[in-house]
Amino acid sequence: MGWEALWEEGRPPCSKISSTAGVSADGTTATGPEGFTIDLSACPAGWSNTEGLTDTGSRSAQAIPLSGAAAAYGEISLVWKRASPR
Repeated sequence: MGWEALWEEGRPPCSKISSTAGVSADGTTATGPEGFTIDLSACPAGWSNTEGLTDTGSRSAQAIPLSGAAAAYGEISLVWKRASPR
């Protein structure tokens, strides 16, 4: 069996993963893969599940050390920042 067949066997189609994901009709619950849920009514005022998304791109953030034992991983953040379009 080739690697593509193994991949197909081990990975469900995206439609199966995303068919149950989304925000409830009343806007109070977000559901993710395998039934993972978030109570959106517990989010702080002003929170938005679409903040940072536009028709042409998305914005994201990360917290990563720039000093100490894990500082080498900070380089990942710097490269990401340089490579990301503004």
